[in-house]
Amino acid sequence: MILAFHENVGHTQFDLDTCRQIAADHIAEHFYFWKNAAGEAVACCSFQPNGDLASVGCVYTVPAHRRHHYAQQMVYEVTRIIADSGLTPMLYTDADYAASNACYEKIGYILRGKLCSIKAK
Repeated sequence: MILAFHENVGHTQFDLDTCRQIAADHIAEHFYFWKNAAGEAVACCSFQPNGDLASVGCVYTVPAHRRHHYAQQMVYEVTRIIADSGLTPMLYTDADYAASNACYEKIGYILRGKLCSIKAK
């Protein structure tokens, strides 16, 4: 699922073995999977603590299982875990991806600012 996430966002610098290692490291820490009624892992989400904040990331739903609100439920639950641990949840999102932004707003996230990325030549 990590490899599919990176391919989906156009960030394919990792090979399958690297993705497996990343997944193993995340799972040992703060990485969560959402399973549907059939027991299939259909979505994932992680968070990374940093001081009194925790950054939500790696939100992904398998394409065949989108539009079932799995990611919304996943981010909601992970956000609750973060808040219950005394940290302030935050996330970065693609401002042009309306579906995910609507999902995050329903959960209670508020736009606090915008970032700009500059690619080096």
